[in-house]
Amino acid sequence: MSEPLNMRGMPYVPLDPQWIAESPAFHSSNPQVVRACLNLLSYAWAAVPAGTVPAGFKALASITGLSEQDLGENHDDLFQGWELIDGRMRFLPMYAVCERVSARYGDVLSKLADQGAAVMQAPEEFELVAEEVAPQTKGRTKLPNTWKVSPDLMSWLRSKDYTAPEDIEFVTEKFMSHYRATGELRSRWDDSFRNFVLKENVMNLPSRRLRPLHAGPQAGSRANRFGSAGVAAQAHNGSVLAAAAERAGLREAHCG
Repeated sequence: MSEPLNMRGMPYVPLDPQWIAESPAFHSSNPQVVRACLNLLSYAWAAVPAGTVPAGFKALASITGLSEQDLGENHDDLFQGWELIDGRMRFLPMYAVCERVSARYGDVLSKLADQGAAVMQAPEEFELVAEEVAPQTKGRTKLPNTWKVSPDLMSWLRSKDYTAPEDIEFVTEKFMSHYRATGELRSRWDDSFRNFVLKENVMNLPSRRLRPLHAGPQAGSRANRFGSAGVAAQAHNGSVLAAAAERAGLREAHCG
């Protein structure tokens, strides 16, 4: 038989705003009814089983601070979202939260509750300390120093048109520098490399960067920028200019 839900290791009530907003009692014009709504939630959190209160009218009147008559008149508003289960009134949204918390942190909460009871008896002898919950990092590591591009990854790179050695070296160094600088954790580093490569802008690769077709002191000329077509155009322009100069010289000689 499972242990009843116990949240006494967590003394602060995690009030969900939605619980309040959807409670007709909280919007009552009677401040005593509003207080009764909050009293029920506070008591339910600390109760065992958590998320429940007794079903009897006398006990509920004591918990809410209302008379039995006022409790009866406002019962439907106060207990919207509650159900009678196993002889107790259960607030279903809070009970669901308690189940999730207990499933993950139940052992820690039990120890906190036991320590709390001991501290109340002899606070000078006991220290109330919770054990740290280990982060969920199972199977995830930083990029190993021994990681390298495997033959399978090399074949995959070629299938993605990474054929130039300088391109493969460039993207590999970029990948390794990024993850060693950030210290991010991954469980499958080869898959992370594939994702990284797919996001890489291929125009940044060394073999695909724009380069001048001709090197030299006139690298910015038309010939260098447009190749053989530029050379032909430049020669044509030179011929046109030479013919124009010749005609101008003939006209000057004729006029003289």
